Amino acid sequence: MGELFTFEDILFTMVFLCTVWASGRACEQIGMPGLIGEIVVGAILGPELVNFVPQPIAFEMVGEIG
Repeated sequence: MGELFTFEDILFTMVFLCTVWASGRACEQIGMPGLIGEIVVGAILGPELVNFVPQPIAFEMVGEIG
């Protein structure tokens, strides 16, 4: 059986997704493509730098499917 998700895992994932979405909207407001803000925040908060995402393998699987 797989590993169970804790409340903190779900909370951090939601904070990560909301932050990425908000940065995309902020970039659109200043005239830049929203994707630029989403990529920058994803790179900063992702597993490469800050490692804020508790279950990065879940995002990798979603990226492979979608």
